[in-house]
Amino acid sequence: MDKVISHQQVTQKETEFSKLNQSLTANDLSVRLKKLSFLALHFDPYSPNLEDETIKNLVQEFEMDQFISNPFQFTNQLLLLIDNTENDLKSIAQ
Repeated sequence: MDKVISHQQVTQKETEFSKLNQSLTANDLSVRLKKLSFLALHFDPYSPNLEDETIKNLVQEFEMDQFISNPFQFTNQLLLLIDNTENDLKSIAQ
């Protein structure tokens, strides 16, 4: 049976991620954005394969492993993390 992640859990993860982003430098945010973008380009949540160590490490680093069983939720969460990181990076640059 697939593990269902509640809206409250997703919101809590988003808040934790946002707080961490706010504590990072522009350079760190840029690296983080590159990692998230790499994950978005190289991981297919509809046929998840975690044999690649780089992908596996990124999924774990961003605590996305809990979303693996639901490709829609994985994709939505990843896009949200990318969007938040881009916005945080832009706000630092201003």
